[in-house]
Amino acid sequence: MLSDIIESKLIFFTGAPGSKWSAVSNVITSCPLIPFNKSDRSEDREYNSNRVQHKGSYWGPGMEFGKRFHELNKLSKQEFIEECIKPFSESLNGYLLIKSHVFAYHLKYLQDNFPLSKIMVVNRPPNESFEHWKAAGGFNIRYPNYLDYYKNLDQFKKFSLNEMQHSRQWIKDNDLPVYIANSRHFKDFWNIELSSENYSFIKSIEQSLDVSVTYYNFDDIFFITR
Repeated sequence: MLSDIIESKLIFFTGAPGSKWSAVSNVITSCPLIPFNKSDRSEDREYNSNRVQHKGSYWGPGMEFGKRFHELNKLSKQEFIEECIKPFSESLNGYLLIKSHVFAYHLKYLQDNFPLSKIMVVNRPPNESFEHWKAAGGFNIRYPNYLDYYKNLDQFKKFSLNEMQHSRQWIKDNDLPVYIANSRHFKDFWNIELSSENYSFIKSIEQSLDVSVTYYNFDDIFFITR
């Protein structure tokens, strides 16, 4: 079935704002051995500052896509898949990285309802994440839009902390390993060498050794890369 083919290509990717999850996404999509579909990237879906570089689509309430992703249980599976693939070209070749902060609330749902898909979680301590997000632009970040959903700093802190707590609880519940994200990790797990394409991202990620990554259902990818 087409839905099964698409489902097997979906990578549900989550991390709280400021966790450096965007940098991690930019690194893994530079992997030379794994075909990532980057047809969602455009000038309108970029944000660059001296702290971050956002590339491609983001999904979630208030953002361009996935405006109802905070209530996945109210969407049919087909509705959800259709929203995931909207920004990509019709061919849907390669893996589709679906980035959403609010996936943190629905990791068990994704795990149970998309057994062919993959889940990747990025974590970082709350204070460091918050300060990094503010330094990157905070509510002035042009893409994606944070103001419509998070609204103000108090609500932002509350929501982002909840996202971290939910994702960490899911990791504990599933007894999943947690890895420090640094250049050695990306080399060992993804066969990614430092290059002009990813150098700034990797150096930013490993600067304080406080960014961690967790994988679910990645055996077929790591069979190729490791």
